[in-house]
Amino acid sequence: MPELPPAVAYLWRAFTRIRRRRGGNGFSASPIEWGDIDAFMRLSGVRLAPWEVEVIEDLDDAWLAEISRKQDEGHQDQR
Repeated sequence: MPELPPAVAYLWRAFTRIRRRRGGNGFSASPIEWGDIDAFMRLSGVRLAPWEVEVIEDLDDAWLAEISRKQDEGHQDQR
């Protein structure tokens, strides 16, 4: 995997830190919620601009879509 440009790598690090703290609902991964982002900013001291929060939301949407796709493939393999 190519290395991320330093200009955006911090957003990937923020996303992965928040994502690691999210649980699932027993069936699949849950999306990052506003409270998760708020808690991250308060506890880490990292201040995110609205556009940066949007990028993290977009990363989470892509991550959830990939998890869902892999689960669907796994269910198809079991048939």
